Amino acid sequence: FARFGHPLIVLNLVKSTEKKRREGILRHELTEAMIQINASLPPEYRIIYIPWDFHKAFAKAKDEDVDVITIMNSIAEQAIRNTGIFHSGTQLAANEKRNKTFPIEGGVPYAEGQVGRFQSGVVRSNCIDSLDRTNAAQYVTGKVAYGWQLYTLGLTASPLVDFDDDVVSLLVDMYQGMGNKLAVQYGGSNLAHTFSTYRDRNLVSKSRDLFTTITRFH
Repeated sequence: FARFGHPLIVLNLVKSTEKKRREGILRHELTEAMIQINASLPPEYRIIYIPWDFHKAFAKAKDEDVDVITIMNSIAEQAIRNTGIFHSGTQLAANEKRNKTFPIEGGVPYAEGQVGRFQSGVVRSNCIDSLDRTNAAQYVTGKVAYGWQLYTLGLTASPLVDFDDDVVSLLVDMYQGMGNKLAVQYGGSNLAHTFSTYRDRNLVSKSRDLFTTITRFH
Protein backbone atom coordinates (compact mmCIF):
# COMPACT_ATOMS: atom_id res chain seq x y z
CA PHE A 1 0.00 0.00 0.00
CA ALA A 2 2.91 2.34 0.71
CA ARG A 3 4.14 1.90 -2.85
CA PHE A 4 0.93 1.75 -4.88
CA GLY A 5 -1.77 3.18 -2.65
CA HIS A 6 -5.23 1.68 -2.61
CA PRO A 7 -7.47 0.13 -3.83
CA LEU A 8 -5.70 -2.97 -5.05
CA ILE A 9 -7.87 -4.61 -7.70
CA VAL A 10 -7.30 -8.28 -8.55
CA LEU A 11 -8.94 -9.61 -11.71
CA ASN A 12 -8.73 -13.39 -11.58
CA LEU A 13 -9.24 -14.90 -15.06
CA VAL A 14 -8.80 -18.54 -14.00
CA LYS A 15 -11.39 -21.10 -15.12
CA SER A 16 -14.13 -22.04 -12.68
CA THR A 17 -15.37 -25.19 -14.44
CA GLU A 18 -13.31 -27.87 -16.19
CA LYS A 19 -13.71 -31.50 -17.20
CA LYS A 20 -10.58 -32.28 -15.24
CA ARG A 21 -10.12 -29.85 -12.37
CA ARG A 22 -6.79 -28.05 -12.70
CA GLU A 23 -7.17 -24.29 -12.85
CA GLY A 24 -10.10 -24.54 -10.46
CA ILE A 25 -7.76 -25.71 -7.70
CA LEU A 26 -5.75 -22.51 -7.89
CA ARG A 27 -8.89 -20.41 -8.28
CA HIS A 28 -10.26 -21.82 -5.02
CA GLU A 29 -7.00 -21.28 -3.15
CA LEU A 30 -6.61 -17.73 -4.42
CA THR A 31 -10.19 -16.92 -3.45
CA GLU A 32 -9.61 -18.28 0.04
CA ALA A 33 -6.38 -16.27 0.31
CA MET A 34 -8.21 -13.08 -0.67
CA ILE A 35 -10.84 -13.73 2.01
CA GLN A 36 -8.17 -14.27 4.65
CA ILE A 37 -6.16 -11.20 3.65
CA ASN A 38 -9.22 -8.95 3.51
CA ALA A 39 -10.34 -10.15 6.93
CA SER A 40 -7.16 -8.67 8.40
CA LEU A 41 -7.38 -5.32 6.59
CA PRO A 42 -9.37 -2.18 7.44
CA PRO A 43 -12.41 -1.80 5.13
CA GLU A 44 -10.87 1.00 3.07
CA TYR A 45 -7.78 -1.12 2.30
CA ARG A 46 -9.52 -4.36 1.40
CA ILE A 47 -8.58 -5.84 -1.95
CA ILE A 48 -11.25 -5.62 -4.63
CA TYR A 49 -11.27 -9.21 -5.82
CA ILE A 50 -13.01 -10.00 -9.13
CA PRO A 51 -13.10 -13.72 -9.99
CA TRP A 52 -14.14 -13.74 -13.65
CA ASP A 53 -13.86 -16.90 -15.71
CA PHE A 54 -12.63 -15.45 -19.01
CA HIS A 55 -12.87 -18.77 -20.85
CA LYS A 56 -16.47 -19.34 -19.75
CA ALA A 57 -17.43 -15.74 -20.54
CA PHE A 58 -15.86 -16.11 -24.00
CA ALA A 59 -17.87 -19.25 -24.73
CA LYS A 60 -21.09 -17.64 -23.51
CA ALA A 61 -20.40 -14.50 -25.52
CA LYS A 62 -20.05 -16.57 -28.71
CA ASP A 63 -23.43 -18.19 -28.07
CA GLU A 64 -25.07 -14.81 -27.48
CA ASP A 65 -23.28 -13.15 -30.42
CA VAL A 66 -21.42 -10.56 -28.36
CA ASP A 67 -17.69 -10.11 -27.90
CA VAL A 68 -16.05 -10.80 -24.56
CA ILE A 69 -13.76 -7.78 -24.91
CA THR A 70 -16.76 -5.45 -24.61
CA ILE A 71 -17.74 -7.18 -21.37
CA MET A 72 -14.20 -6.87 -20.07
CA ASN A 73 -14.20 -3.20 -21.03
CA SER A 74 -16.97 -2.47 -18.50
CA ILE A 75 -14.89 -4.15 -15.76
CA ALA A 76 -11.84 -2.11 -16.76
CA GLU A 77 -13.82 1.14 -16.80
CA GLN A 78 -14.93 0.66 -13.21
CA ALA A 79 -11.40 -0.32 -12.17
CA ILE A 80 -9.86 2.84 -13.65
CA ARG A 81 -12.57 4.98 -12.08
CA ASN A 82 -11.55 3.45 -8.74
CA THR A 83 -7.80 4.05 -9.13
CA GLY A 84 -7.86 7.30 -11.06
CA ILE A 85 -5.04 8.29 -13.40
CA PHE A 86 -1.89 10.40 -13.19
CA HIS A 87 -1.77 13.85 -14.77
CA SER A 88 1.02 16.33 -14.12
CA GLY A 89 -0.81 19.42 -15.41
CA THR A 90 -3.74 21.57 -14.40
CA GLN A 91 -7.28 20.48 -15.12
CA LEU A 92 -8.73 21.87 -18.34
CA ALA A 93 -11.70 24.19 -17.84
CA ALA A 94 -13.76 22.24 -20.37
CA ASN A 95 -13.12 18.97 -18.52
CA GLU A 96 -13.98 20.56 -15.19
CA LYS A 97 -17.41 21.38 -16.59
CA ARG A 98 -17.81 17.77 -17.73
CA ASN A 99 -17.03 16.27 -14.32
CA LYS A 100 -20.62 15.23 -13.69
CA THR A 101 -20.81 13.58 -17.10
CA PHE A 102 -17.50 11.75 -16.75
CA PRO A 103 -16.84 11.28 -13.03
CA ILE A 104 -13.71 9.54 -11.80
CA GLU A 105 -13.99 8.64 -8.14
CA GLY A 106 -10.57 7.27 -7.30
CA GLY A 107 -7.07 8.62 -6.98
CA VAL A 108 -6.01 11.98 -5.60
CA PRO A 109 -8.08 14.69 -7.35
CA TYR A 110 -7.00 18.13 -8.49
CA ALA A 111 -6.71 20.54 -5.58
CA GLU A 112 -5.66 24.11 -4.89
CA GLY A 113 -1.91 24.36 -4.39
CA GLN A 114 -1.36 21.00 -6.10
CA VAL A 115 -0.39 20.56 -9.73
CA GLY A 116 -2.13 17.60 -11.33
CA ARG A 117 -3.95 14.57 -10.04
CA PHE A 118 -2.56 11.21 -8.97
CA GLN A 119 -3.40 7.56 -9.38
CA SER A 120 -3.92 5.57 -6.20
CA GLY A 121 -4.06 1.80 -6.42
CA VAL A 122 -3.37 -0.70 -9.20
CA VAL A 123 -5.20 -3.24 -11.34
CA ARG A 124 -3.67 -6.71 -11.46
CA SER A 125 -4.87 -9.55 -13.69
CA ASN A 126 -3.86 -13.19 -13.61
CA CYS A 127 -4.58 -16.60 -15.06
CA ILE A 128 -2.46 -19.77 -14.87
CA ASP A 129 -0.64 -20.34 -18.14
CA SER A 130 -2.57 -18.33 -20.71
CA LEU A 131 -0.70 -15.26 -21.87
CA ASP A 132 -3.59 -14.66 -24.27
CA ARG A 133 -6.11 -14.04 -21.48
CA THR A 134 -3.74 -11.97 -19.37
CA ASN A 135 -2.58 -9.85 -22.29
CA ALA A 136 -6.17 -9.24 -23.38
CA ALA A 137 -7.12 -8.08 -19.88
CA GLN A 138 -4.11 -5.79 -19.63
CA TYR A 139 -4.80 -4.37 -23.08
CA VAL A 140 -8.42 -3.53 -22.27
CA THR A 141 -7.41 -1.93 -18.97
CA GLY A 142 -4.70 0.03 -20.77
CA LYS A 143 -7.17 1.08 -23.45
CA VAL A 144 -9.55 2.53 -20.84
CA ALA A 145 -6.70 4.38 -19.09
CA TYR A 146 -5.49 5.59 -22.50
CA GLY A 147 -8.92 7.07 -23.19
CA TRP A 148 -8.81 8.98 -19.91
CA GLN A 149 -5.30 10.25 -20.66
CA LEU A 150 -6.32 11.57 -24.09
CA TYR A 151 -9.36 13.21 -22.54
CA THR A 152 -7.34 14.75 -19.71
CA LEU A 153 -4.92 16.28 -22.20
CA GLY A 154 -7.81 17.82 -24.13
CA LEU A 155 -7.29 15.67 -27.22
CA THR A 156 -10.79 14.15 -27.05
CA ALA A 157 -14.14 15.38 -25.79
CA SER A 158 -14.81 12.10 -23.98
CA PRO A 159 -12.69 9.51 -22.16
CA LEU A 160 -14.65 6.76 -23.90
CA VAL A 161 -12.70 5.69 -26.97
CA ASP A 162 -14.02 3.09 -29.38
CA PHE A 163 -12.17 -0.13 -30.11
CA ASP A 164 -12.21 0.75 -33.81
CA ASP A 165 -10.59 4.18 -33.38
CA ASP A 166 -7.22 4.60 -35.10
CA VAL A 167 -5.50 5.54 -31.84
CA VAL A 168 -6.75 2.31 -30.26
CA SER A 169 -5.51 0.30 -33.24
CA LEU A 170 -2.00 1.60 -32.52
CA LEU A 171 -2.38 0.53 -28.90
CA VAL A 172 -3.53 -2.94 -30.00
CA ASP A 173 -0.40 -3.32 -32.13
CA MET A 174 1.80 -2.43 -29.15
CA TYR A 175 0.14 -4.88 -26.77
CA GLN A 176 -0.02 -7.62 -29.39
CA GLY A 177 3.66 -7.16 -30.22
CA MET A 178 4.55 -7.35 -26.54
CA GLY A 179 2.33 -10.41 -26.07
CA ASN A 180 3.93 -12.19 -29.02
CA LYS A 181 7.43 -11.57 -27.69
CA LEU A 182 6.48 -12.99 -24.29
CA ALA A 183 4.62 -15.92 -25.86
CA VAL A 184 7.63 -16.89 -27.98
CA GLN A 185 9.77 -17.01 -24.85
CA TYR A 186 7.10 -18.84 -22.88
CA GLY A 187 5.55 -21.23 -25.39
CA GLY A 188 7.69 -21.09 -28.53
CA SER A 189 5.12 -19.32 -30.72
CA ASN A 190 3.10 -16.15 -31.00
CA LEU A 191 -0.08 -15.64 -28.97
CA ALA A 192 -2.52 -18.48 -29.66
CA HIS A 193 -5.41 -16.01 -29.64
CA THR A 194 -5.21 -12.38 -30.74
CA PHE A 195 -7.55 -9.56 -29.78
CA SER A 196 -9.42 -10.05 -33.05
CA THR A 197 -10.08 -13.63 -31.94
CA TYR A 198 -12.10 -12.41 -28.99
CA ARG A 199 -13.92 -9.74 -31.00
CA ASP A 200 -14.49 -11.40 -34.38
CA ARG A 201 -14.73 -15.18 -34.72
CA ASN A 202 -14.44 -15.35 -38.50
CA LEU A 203 -12.86 -18.14 -40.53
CA VAL A 204 -9.55 -16.29 -40.94
CA SER A 205 -9.04 -15.76 -37.20
CA LYS A 206 -10.07 -19.36 -36.42
CA SER A 207 -7.61 -20.73 -38.99
CA ARG A 208 -4.79 -18.52 -37.72
CA ASP A 209 -5.44 -19.58 -34.11
CA LEU A 210 -5.44 -23.27 -35.08
CA PHE A 211 -2.16 -22.91 -36.99
CA THR A 212 -0.51 -21.12 -34.05
CA THR A 213 -1.71 -23.78 -31.61
CA ILE A 214 -0.30 -26.57 -33.80
CA THR A 215 3.00 -24.68 -34.11
CA ARG A 216 3.21 -24.30 -30.34
CA PHE A 217 2.89 -28.03 -29.74
CA HIS A 218 5.24 -29.09 -32.51
